[in-house]
Amino acid sequence: MKTNETTRVQTKATVTAVPTVEERISGSVLTTLFAGSAVIGLWSFAALAGGLVAAGGPIGLAGGYVRAVTGL
Repeated sequence: MKTNETTRVQTKATVTAVPTVEERISGSVLTTLFAGSAVIGLWSFAALAGGLVAAGGPIGLAGGYVRAVTGL
């Protein structure tokens, strides 16, 4: 009977991928959209906080909203 021998060969492959123009443009567009969304979110938070301060708190803000909608 013959003994089976196993040989292991270790190989290393290096792949360097260069992004295409389309990939760079889409990455830039996504970054711009994310940054714009973040700015809008921060602005809306600042506007809500300013409204709370000007109205005298959440109850005053809600009361002012109801008065503005109903026209009273």
